[in-house]
Amino acid sequence: EKGGWVECAAPIPPYGSVSLTPGKVEANTAATQTPWFNWRRDGECIMIETFYYEAKVCPDGSFLSFRDRAGGRELVSKDGRLNAIRAFEDYPGMYDAWDILDNWQRNPVEVEIEQPLHLVCEGPLLAEMEVSYRIGASRGIQRLRFFRDSPVVECDHQVEWQERNRLVKAMFDIDTRTRLVACDSGAGTIMRETHRNTSWQKARFEVCHHRWLAIGDRDCGLALFNDSKYGVSLEENHVGLSLLRGPVRPDPDADRGEHHFVYGFSCFSGNAEDAGIPQLGWAFNIAPRLLPGFAGDQLHQLFSVHGGDSLHLLACKPAEDDPAEVVLRWVEIGGRRSKAVLTWHRPVKHLEEVDILERPLDPALPRAVCRHDTTQTVLEYSPWQIFSVKVRWRD
Repeated sequence: EKGGWVECAAPIPPYGSVSLTPGKVEANTAATQTPWFNWRRDGECIMIETFYYEAKVCPDGSFLSFRDRAGGRELVSKDGRLNAIRAFEDYPGMYDAWDILDNWQRNPVEVEIEQPLHLVCEGPLLAEMEVSYRIGASRGIQRLRFFRDSPVVECDHQVEWQERNRLVKAMFDIDTRTRLVACDSGAGTIMRETHRNTSWQKARFEVCHHRWLAIGDRDCGLALFNDSKYGVSLEENHVGLSLLRGPVRPDPDADRGEHHFVYGFSCFSGNAEDAGIPQLGWAFNIAPRLLPGFAGDQLHQLFSVHGGDSLHLLACKPAEDDPAEVVLRWVEIGGRRSKAVLTWHRPVKHLEEVDILERPLDPALPRAVCRHDTTQTVLEYSPWQIFSVKVRWRD
């Protein structure tokens, strides 16, 4: 355990569990493993290599270079940065707590580095670097995490925030040319424009997304993940994730205090959906739960899914009218028509499709369940389809 992290290499099956026994990696075993994390000083910067990328990181935690090792593509634009923390004056007027104006970049505020980037820990699965910064009277710590088995660079911030009328963004300058950015929504993807030719487009200088966004051309791109920061600015090849604000109306003390948030980014090839970016976005937001004292044979897996890589479980809950029944709500997140098979690990007594209010589905509406017996259910569904099934197992 390092800084609250438990390093574990055990793969967890979808909707399943594994048992973990605390232990240590033997020194001779670790020595024989292929080194996955290499770093060295290059002047004031740090050069980093993993299985997925090569990077050059500045003392303030911004990335001067980020190269995809699989395709050899540089993702940082000329004279640009990834993950550059920038602060600006923020005086939107009457609706202070709700508005951001389109001139937010006009008056930048200094972000002072108190302790430059340095290595905190390095293990067989995880490495972590840390930089501390100050914005006015507010102090923050950013931890950059690099993983052996994931292409995502994680940016973890802990901030004691006291500023008024300030806006803080993480800026990303990507070496790409595209007219559209894929933005995640509650159950699907919205394509948002990066240019501002019309008055409508100019009004969208700050838009929303949920768990992830992906910007790139047909060959390669950059995906941005987050766990709680949904406002983002998109202009040409520049992305700005809004992190903190200090409004004074209607509450003069709004947002003061401790803030903890995490976002991350990774490179991908081709189409975002085909590269598994939606799945990475969900995994970034829904971490496995650690239950001390439970063995694997004490946690019974109700079902497993075969096929349907883009099928995601939105909810698993007791039915409103009968707690003995369970409602499973699914969504297709890849934008493709597909099939999947649910294998039930306990015999099913009754199964039916229901609507959002858990009523029997209208016969005129499309159905996802095409075949069913006590041990298996075959699903066929269309792009972005949301559907629910209500299940009762045999006693």
